[in-house]
Amino acid sequence: MWSIFFVLPNISVKDQIGNDYLGIVPHNDNRITQAKDPYTKALVNNFTDQFGREVHPSFLIFSDNISDRLRDIESFVGFRNSFALSVIIKGHEHSLTITFVAYPLYSDYFDFYPITVTKGNDGFITSVLSHN
Repeated sequence: MWSIFFVLPNISVKDQIGNDYLGIVPHNDNRITQAKDPYTKALVNNFTDQFGREVHPSFLIFSDNISDRLRDIESFVGFRNSFALSVIIKGHEHSLTITFVAYPLYSDYFDFYPITVTKGNDGFITSVLSHN
C-alpha cells in the first residue's frame, strides 16, 4: 500500500520517478486514483489555477514497505531536492541555447503544498514545514 506524503502543486510529471519505496507520481497514477477515502479524492481532484481551470499536481508518495530508517522527513525532502536539482540544472542548460525555457529554473516550483492527508486517511493535516 502507498500513502501520499505531500503534494507538489506546481509540478506535473507524466511518468513516475522513484523506486519501490518512494516516488513522485502524476495525478493519474494507479496508486493515487485507486484511493477510496474522500479526503484523498478531495486533495487530488480540487486543484485549480487563478482562472478556475483544473490543475494536475504531482504527488510524493511512499510505500508501507519503506524501512523505518528512511521513513522520515529528511529522506523525503532529500529525494524531492535531488529531483528538483536535476530538473533545474536541465532548465539552465536549456536556457543557454534557447530563449524559451520550458523547465523550472528555480526551486520554489518544487515546494510542498501545506495540506496533506493524515496517516489514517481520515482528515487533513496542515504543515509549516520549513525544509525547502
